[in-house]
Amino acid sequence: MKSPAPRVLLIGWDAADWRLLDPLLAAGHMPHLAGLIAGGCRARLASIRPVLSPIVWTSIATGKRPHQHGIHGFAAPDAATGGVRPAGSDLRTADALWNMLSRSGLRCQVTGWFAGHPAEKVRGVCVSDHFPRATGSANSWPVPPGCVEPPSFTDQLDDLRVHPTEMSPADLAFLVPWLAQPFSFTGRDEALLGHLRTIVAETVSVHAVATWLMERESWDFAAVYFRTLDECGHHFMPLRPPLMPGADPAEVARYGGVMDRAAMFLDALLGRLIELAGPDATVMLVSDHGFQMGDARPDVAADAPENMAAWHHPIGIAALRGPGLRRGTELHGCSVLDVAPTILHRFGLPRGDDMDGQAWLHAWEDPPPVTRVPTWETARPSPAAAPAPEMDEVLLRHFAALGYVELPPEKNAAFHKADLEWRLNRAVALGDAGLAGEALEDVRKLYAENPGHARIHTLLAETLARVGCMEEARTAALAREAAHGPDAGTHLLLAALATSLGDTGEALERAAAAAALLPRDARPHAERGRAFLRLRRWTEAESAYRDALRLDPLDALILLGLARSL
Repeated sequence: MKSPAPRVLLIGWDAADWRLLDPLLAAGHMPHLAGLIAGGCRARLASIRPVLSPIVWTSIATGKRPHQHGIHGFAAPDAATGGVRPAGSDLRTADALWNMLSRSGLRCQVTGWFAGHPAEKVRGVCVSDHFPRATGSANSWPVPPGCVEPPSFTDQLDDLRVHPTEMSPADLAFLVPWLAQPFSFTGRDEALLGHLRTIVAETVSVHAVATWLMERESWDFAAVYFRTLDECGHHFMPLRPPLMPGADPAEVARYGGVMDRAAMFLDALLGRLIELAGPDATVMLVSDHGFQMGDARPDVAADAPENMAAWHHPIGIAALRGPGLRRGTELHGCSVLDVAPTILHRFGLPRGDDMDGQAWLHAWEDPPPVTRVPTWETARPSPAAAPAPEMDEVLLRHFAALGYVELPPEKNAAFHKADLEWRLNRAVALGDAGLAGEALEDVRKLYAENPGHARIHTLLAETLARVGCMEEARTAALAREAAHGPDAGTHLLLAALATSLGDTGEALERAAAAAALLPRDARPHAERGRAFLRLRRWTEAESAYRDALRLDPLDALILLGLARSL
């Protein structure tokens, strides 16, 4: 059937951040992104908590928060085996855009979407995120079952995959130009270049599949996802100038430009995708979150599982253009939860009342009326094929190498760790959704089962504060400090609680202690600002919030605090 609106291309750049991209745009190094922005709109895109890629990308695809879509991390406990498996489409409890659009008679292409295995049956072609994952050698690398739907496309698409061992130094020289010159490897070089080979091989494989499908198969909606910037970030953002404390100047000299060049590489791929979409298509580029950079980078390892969210900045990017959309416009108030409702509106389809986001009507020159339905949900279809256990193991090892997950060698321990993380992330997501009362019951259960777990103890205090139990929250935070010792996070939590309880003297002391431990973090200054506001010391509040903004100019609560002080 004919589309009720021009076709839509959705492109995902994991961890893309305007603070990285804008200087490259100004220097003329990203011409295709510049053209996309000039012909349409751009926005900062607010993420959700926890700021973890499989969770947020599933919210982007469904328009729903994690407690509705059911994905709560990278690795899920597998009750059937007592082990661990990667989060996948068969665990998702909400329809994605491609399910909704397929049922509406539109042809869809989905390539590499995070947490998208097994591939789903759509009106078109779906290729899962397992498809480009390297196993074995380049000469013995079968496509695992469940990666392509319909399976009849498997052999043709298999020829487009690139194995990391096929990447030569010349293939990586655009990211690390010194590879074009004679050099001697160190063990550290071997590790970093190994990561780059894998990242680039997966990127070009995903791009090859997406463009092959766009060229040869009819489509109304296409979605393609690149994890390039996020994977590069967890290895190379600590080496990007300015020099971080403890960074090796020689490594910075060698790898300090990887992040910028990776963005330029994606821009080149973007140009081809836009060309294939055609001038009448709506093109939307989004990221799930940003990435910490410059002086705001935390003093923790970027590739450790417990530090993933600390390196993710909660503001990502959006850019879109298409017929009838505004040109040269900055959109405000945009969230990752709005992407699915906006695309449905673009197709003239209704938004589900059970979706958490809204269509970006301010992107239209003359927005058509909004239509609504109670829900898009139907009985979830069975996956095209069950996940292959051997491929699950490959992907889990890959996530562990990237630092996304920690996998204890003992199967039972791995299950319990994954179960704990899954439940913790769900509780955080409930609190972020304004459902702290529901979260509190879960957190109390977690704490009863794991009384010595510092992170759960902190979450208990935070959740109590969200439901208004401030004294109980402070008692819990003090107990956490007594059990685990003072640290910056506890100082910040106790500073916030003290301000809420009117003890501004303690709040200022705790904020100062946190600032001493976190010299490049905006949060201690923001807590000072809150305390000064409570004291009606407006000038000091303004100064504190300006100190915070110098470290994080995009934090909405800091901007609100500055507005109140002014």
